[in-house]
Amino acid sequence: IEERDEEIEEYMDALQPVVDGWEPNNIFLYGNTGVGKTAVTDFILDRLQEDVGDYEDVDLSVISLNCKTLNSSYQVAVELVNKLRPPGGEISSTGYPQQTVFNKLYSELEEIGGTIIVVLDEVDSIGERDALLYELPRARANGNLESTKIGVIGISNDFKFRDRLDPRVQDTLCERELQFPPYDAPELENILRSRAD
Repeated sequence: IEERDEEIEEYMDALQPVVDGWEPNNIFLYGNTGVGKTAVTDFILDRLQEDVGDYEDVDLSVISLNCKTLNSSYQVAVELVNKLRPPGGEISSTGYPQQTVFNKLYSELEEIGGTIIVVLDEVDSIGERDALLYELPRARANGNLESTKIGVIGISNDFKFRDRLDPRVQDTLCERELQFPPYDAPELENILRSRAD
């Protein structure tokens, strides 16, 4: 990862509670398309999973979902449930009350246990139906998860998406915010040199 040292440093700081065995921060990343948000997230979380392997008291799982084709909390929750279930155990994408799907998701997460980070890339696709973005980060506090610690990382290239979120969601999801600015000319030059080499 080139020219993102500052952002990586901030990101590692935001994820420090995981290493310390505490509840993870909820992190909201935003920046234009192509500035490295997803690449840095994958890089950092891979490193984090390697690092926590040295700690007996930290059990970390990462679940990533691209929300590009999903336009509601309900659809995101169904996709997460189906991602966590074995083949053949998936649920239908229609026909359930929203809270039932949320409860199935909590049940799957509790089954995994430990610390779980849920990465929702292109999270702005879900629009204003953002109930999951309020529910998921607060699941433990609301008694929906007993022993599982959960953190949500939302990634968006829509700078206005955060402002359109319900204020309660903003407080919860945007606990730590990281902005990825566009690369400037010298940074792009360094990146290209590195690729050329």
